[in-house]
Amino acid sequence: SLREDLHLQDRAHAGHTSVWSAAPRPFPDEAFGGWFGRVAGRYGIAVDELAAAADVRLNLNPEGSGRLAAAAPASRFMSRLADLCRLGPEDVLILNRPVALQAGCLSYCYQCLVLNPRDVFSPYWKDAWIEGRASPCREHPRWVGRVSPTDMQQNRNVPRLLRLLERSWRRIERKRRGIGWRNGGARRVRGRGSQGLRISTSDTRHAHKANV
Repeated sequence: SLREDLHLQDRAHAGHTSVWSAAPRPFPDEAFGGWFGRVAGRYGIAVDELAAAADVRLNLNPEGSGRLAAAAPASRFMSRLADLCRLGPEDVLILNRPVALQAGCLSYCYQCLVLNPRDVFSPYWKDAWIEGRASPCREHPRWVGRVSPTDMQQNRNVPRLLRLLERSWRRIERKRRGIGWRNGGARRVRGRGSQGLRISTSDTRHAHKANV
């Protein structure tokens, strides 16, 4: 458990350095906020709880863009996370990439989110989606959607947020396939692009069944 791994703040402040045995390494193009949310998901707790347990102050957008859009924390906090998560110098460089903190909704590609070629069981949030440098995905335009600050705040870690997005995408796909009922009868619903719609999946195994 996290409590056993960290021995919480009392041991940390007493000079003992514990290790988060379940902490994953970041992917080469992963956003810090997404990685930290994945760590919280491994322990089944909220991002805020994980930050408090590690005595780390997150670098959030003051306008409330949500934890996914968090940039890497100050160097002393990042050093502590590196020790706790056994991160190598290359991992720290990945998470320390400068990011322009965004406010409001974040656009992303659902297919790229859940179909991770490096690890099919580990969906992750790309740093390009945080900065909004360009279209989230030119390869899968019909799978582009947006996640709101409220969604990010109400879902305590990345796996929880992914479950919300998965349910949303399944509803979208049912409509695209013409499964809709109104006034007691079936009504064909024309498929539309998903630009601006919310999306999700935290369990890649379910995502594969729904989207492949």
